[in-house]
Amino acid sequence: MVGSRRPQGASPATAKALWRVRYGADVRTRLGALTVPSLVVQNRDNRVIPIAHGAYLAMGLRNGSFVQIDGADQTPFTEAADTIADLVLDFVTALPGT
Repeated sequence: MVGSRRPQGASPATAKALWRVRYGADVRTRLGALTVPSLVVQNRDNRVIPIAHGAYLAMGLRNGSFVQIDGADQTPFTEAADTIADLVLDFVTALPGT
């Protein structure tokens, strides 16, 4: 139908399932199984996820690197896209064989 608009959102059941997947998974015991080089980037002033969590994640990975950047946004790529692009490019080009 022309001009009709459907709601833009998830049902309560879907939202609950997405929340459980995003925030309910505890993979700490499996971090050491990942052997690929991994870059963890976190905003220094993130008010949702403590900086210690990002550091813990990187330390738990066999080849993890942790970088703190200035900012407070939950998703650092929204306020620091250029900084993150530079970090990723530097990280990838420093890998052996690149």
